[in-house]
Amino acid sequence: MALLLKQRMGPQPYTMASQTNQVPGNDEPVSQDFEIRQALLRKRFDQLAARWKTETKLVSALGDVFESRTYCEIVEMGWKVVPLLLEALKESPDHWFVALHRITGHDPIPPEHYGIVNELVEDWLRWGRQEQFLS
Repeated sequence: MALLLKQRMGPQPYTMASQTNQVPGNDEPVSQDFEIRQALLRKRFDQLAARWKTETKLVSALGDVFESRTYCEIVEMGWKVVPLLLEALKESPDHWFVALHRITGHDPIPPEHYGIVNELVEDWLRWGRQEQFLS
């Protein structure tokens, strides 16, 4: 009977509910469109980060490193790139502090940590956990 009813109704219309997945540990469905956008964002960030590192690896003036066009493109990506910056910082400490500050407007660094890269990393990661960008 159910098969006959299904045949009479024809194909079901497209709905967002038919195109969702569950995120582990979260009851909220996530659309495939969102997942695709996140993957594209990740890809773009990874490309820009690799290009920035290549372009600035021989630059000694940090001001020039932070003002490079590629670094500025990353900053222009805005808040959506903050989790990726924090993740990158966690995986391999690098000079993402200025980008994080420019995007968020926050400065979680106490003066006694200025110039100590490992401390800067920990301060930003702590901030990321407090703001729930990191687990």
